[in-house]
Amino acid sequence: MATDSFFIIHGSGFYTCREVISIYFNKERYTPFTFVSGKFFSDQPLEDAFEVMCYIENKLVHHGLLETVERKFVDGRWLISFRSRSYTLLLAQNEPVPGMNYNVDLTALSEINTAIPNVSFESGTQQVNYIFVKEKSSIWDAICAYGMKAYKLLPYISDTNKVMITPVTKQNRIYTGMKITGGGVKCDRRNMLSQVFMADVDGEYSAASENLTAGSLNIVRRKYYPLDRQWLAEPETGLDMKLIMSSKGHRQSFFTYIGFMGEDLFDRATLNSDILDLQSQTISRIEINVHGGQVFTTLYLYEDGIITQE
Repeated sequence: MATDSFFIIHGSGFYTCREVISIYFNKERYTPFTFVSGKFFSDQPLEDAFEVMCYIENKLVHHGLLETVERKFVDGRWLISFRSRSYTLLLAQNEPVPGMNYNVDLTALSEINTAIPNVSFESGTQQVNYIFVKEKSSIWDAICAYGMKAYKLLPYISDTNKVMITPVTKQNRIYTGMKITGGGVKCDRRNMLSQVFMADVDGEYSAASENLTAGSLNIVRRKYYPLDRQWLAEPETGLDMKLIMSSKGHRQSFFTYIGFMGEDLFDRATLNSDILDLQSQTISRIEINVHGGQVFTTLYLYEDGIITQE
């Protein structure tokens, strides 16, 4: 197996793409899929290909649908370009049966809905009284509602296609002394909400949640929502989810190093350098670029906002 390679899966079996020109990989805390794109040389026709497996430094980082592929003759050789998103993407593209689902944990909720190939779910999760599925919502929306009700947490993707709710730190990683090629801090407050309100059965906006971080930054953005049956028994939890989504990754540190150590989301990173001083901070996004025969990994560590209820 090549250190950095693609396995293109098609009607006749596996095809290993070894003459890799470039790979781009991205995995993020709040995104329901992993993404990979790449270019490689190959004389193999891949018109019937439908699936991609991507290895970086001998670790499987992506398994997903081959969404786009182009075969182009350039300077006497066939150049293949493609894009792929993992199978968990289909959770966001399928609509569950609308209605009430009573006494479900994560596994039961997933079994009620459409079976997605190659996708697995965290086992042994808490049971909640109900999840109400709205029309035109997605399976991922239902899973998000479950995560907030059961744990006050949003789901994420672990490994290649495993849906998790509870954070799991597989490794505490030390980067001090490694070759760090760059890093910094980014702030993005464009979507951050300060207060959100939801109507009750009488039409009064009695439920409210507040983002204290927004207030400390002089951000005033209030939104009012109608009564949502999904959150009928606990409207504040539904409002908390809106605040979390509006402020996700609003402040983040990041750094790039040469190589790839197999990080996953919720691993912890420590780095003492002239660029950054990080002490066991949670990895929230992993970005990998392979080009010129070298692997560059950029890790992003989010600091999300503080939410309170009124």
